[in-house]
This record gives sequence, structure tokens and C-alpha cells, in this order.
Amino acid sequence: MNVDFEAWLLTTKIIMEKVKSWENFEDLIRLKGEGSHVSEPFIEYQNHGLKVGDIMIPMSHRPKTAQLVRIFFEQSEHFLSKDQMIELVYGRSMGSLSPRMKQSLHQNLIKLVSRSRTFLTEACRMKGADHIKWFYFDREIQKWALYHV
Repeated sequence: MNVDFEAWLLTTKIIMEKVKSWENFEDLIRLKGEGSHVSEPFIEYQNHGLKVGDIMIPMSHRPKTAQLVRIFFEQSEHFLSKDQMIELVYGRSMGSLSPRMKQSLHQNLIKLVSRSRTFLTEACRMKGADHIKWFYFDREIQKWALYHV
């Protein structure tokens, strides 16, 4: 398989910029929504599926998304750092990796989070639960949460 490195690099940069703009957009939504009351949703992980209130979102066809969601439910902390997520999703300790491998896993994580966020957002939007911001990045503590209301 011959991969055009320049095209791959350009695609990766575009994806990273989109993710950055989504985080900024979510921050604007959060600031605009301050003072309004939205109740905390009931969210539960069940056998490769996510239950959000009365909505069941099957994820058996998305094993990495299911794994990423499950990791948040299995952790005692509600927030995870980028390195923690990489170690738990890909099973690789960041301390022992080359800089190139770290960058590659970081980019893979960004793509996984982006695709998972889009999938969960669309699944909830179709069922009327579009107030949940999936895979929320808290800039103050530099960590990720599964969701933010």
C-alpha cells in the first residue's frame, strides 16, 4: 500500500483544525447558555450501547467508540487527560514511545474523539436529546469529560 505522506499530513492538519474549532464553538455555547437550567441526563453504558434517558444508542458496529465511552464509565475520575485516554484506548504507555509514535497516537485519538462525538451527537439529535455536548474538553484543567450539559 503506497500512502501519499503529503496528502495524509494535509488531511490530519485539516482534521485537527476542525476539532479545535469545535472546541471553541462548544465554549461559546457553554458561555451563552450560562444561567439557563438544563437537567443532568441519565446516561448509562450497557453491553456495547449507551442509554441516554429513554434513548438506546447501539454501538456494536463502532467498537472503538464503545471502548472510549466504556473507559469513562470505568474510571473513578470524571475527567481524563489525553495521555490517559491513549493508554486506555490503545494500551500503550506514553512514557516508552518515540515522539513520532506519540504524535501518531495523538492524531488517532483526535480522529476517534471527533468521529465518536459526531456519531453520538447525531444519534441524540434524532431523538431530541441534542443539549448534550459529547467529549467535552475542559481547557482550565486540560482534560476530557464524556459529556457536558
